[in-house]
This record gives sequence, structure tokens and C-alpha cells, in this order.
Amino acid sequence: MPKIVYVAMIYIITFLTIAIVANFAAGAGRILFRYYQSRYLQSVSRTLETMFIFLNPRRILNVSILIMCLVFMFTLTITRLNIVLSVIMALVGLLVPRILLSYYVRKRRRTFELQFVQGLDFLSSSMKAGLSFVQALESLVENSTPPLSQEFDLLLREYRIGIPLNEALQNLARRVESEELNLMVFSTIITRELGGDISEIFDHLADVIRSRHRVMERVDTLTSQGRLQAMVCGAIPFVLYGILFLWQPEHMDPLFNSTVGRVAIYAVVLLQVMVILTVRRIVAIRI
Repeated sequence: MPKIVYVAMIYIITFLTIAIVANFAAGAGRILFRYYQSRYLQSVSRTLETMFIFLNPRRILNVSILIMCLVFMFTLTITRLNIVLSVIMALVGLLVPRILLSYYVRKRRRTFELQFVQGLDFLSSSMKAGLSFVQALESLVENSTPPLSQEFDLLLREYRIGIPLNEALQNLARRVESEELNLMVFSTIITRELGGDISEIFDHLADVIRSRHRVMERVDTLTSQGRLQAMVCGAIPFVLYGILFLWQPEHMDPLFNSTVGRVAIYAVVLLQVMVILTVRRIVAIRI
């Protein structure tokens, strides 16, 4: 057979191989994206429901994808077409909405715990005045503010539609995920089943929680310097890079256009992440 036929056959086989691989990769990519989308929407939906935010989780997903694309294009521009680093930064950008959402969840839980002590005092005083436990909860909902009023109002709604009170209390504990609320729920269920004065238990529990808060505030004060140092250490390399890039961009080219430079960048990023995580574990004291 002529040589040109062999060359043509090689090109055809190569083209078909590339087409098959590309089609397989596209199919696998679609499957992975659908799986990620499903898990993402379920997780975000549960988080939004626990925060009483009535928002379509697909909007959060769309914003995440938009941020990922913008971060990818921006990083690709400033790094002189460094694909690997751009992809890494794009994946980080994809996580930004989830990180912000997690922050607001923690902030809401912290607000709930601060209100919870006053809520225990209110429940105790109401029951000492002659109200039943359910009546005291209704009065608490009317005289408190979110998120405390939202959570206990949902508890009462579940109770009114026929869910046993103990089960509604357990649902409340699962939604909020607060150690202090877990103590209250456990104590209430045990006292209702075995008998006892719930108001006295709430008074004692409120005193314990106040003591715990005082210790936590002391710990936060003592560890604030360590957390600040971790933030500063993590930001310094990126700030220096930004300054040098704006001041003398030609001197930064070898950092992205050479193998040694890229390895150095990946090593620095990895070490920075390890340092931040280590410092966070050191200062994360649980009480």
C-alpha cells in the first residue's frame, strides 16, 4: 500500500481515538457534575432551611459557578496563562459561597446560644408563675426574637400537628446542633418521664451555661493573638506577590513561566495551608 495510505490511516485512527476519549471524558464530566450538583443542592437546601432562609439553592450554585469562572479568568491573566494554578484558584472560588454560608450558620448558632440562656430564665420564671411547659414555650416565642423565636415556634408547630413533644424537642436539637440546647432537651425529656421540677433544672442549667460562656470568653481573649498571627502569616505571601507584581511585573514572570517557579508556588501554598490548619487546631480549645 502507498505510504500516503498508511499516513491517512494513522491520522484517522488518531482522530477517532481522540474523539472517543473526548466523548468519554465529556460523559464522565456530565455524570460527575450531576452528582456534585445533586449533593450540593441537597446540602445547601438543608442549610438554608435550618436558617429559615427561603431561597432557591440553585441560585447559590449559579453564583458559585460564576465566581469560579471569574476567578479562573483573573488568575489566568495575572499568572501569564498558568493553567494549573488557575484551576486550583477556580476551585477555591467555587467554595466561597459555601464558606460564607457556613460562617453565617455558625454566627446564627452563636446568636441562638446567647439568647438561649435568657430563654431558660424566661421559661423557668413562666413555669414558676403557674404556666405549663407548652404555655411557657408559647410565651417565650411571643416575647423573644429570631433565631430563638423561630426555632421554638417551629417546635410548637410540630407539636400542634400531632408530633409528640419529646420528638419535637429532639428535632429541635438536631436542627440547631448546640451542646447547650442538647443539655436542655435531654434534661427536659428525662424530667418529663421521671418527674421533677423543670423550672429548677432550667435555673441550674442557665447558671452552668453562664459559667461556660465566661470561660469561653476568657479562652477567646487568650487565643485571639494566635488567630491573628495565623491570618497575618497566611496573607503576607499573597500581599507581597501583589505588590511585586504591580511594581515590577517582569521580575515575576520566572515564577510562573519556569518549572522551578511553579514548584515553589505549589510548595508555598501547601505550607501556608498546613500552617493555618495547625495554628487553628492549636487555638481551637473546646470547653
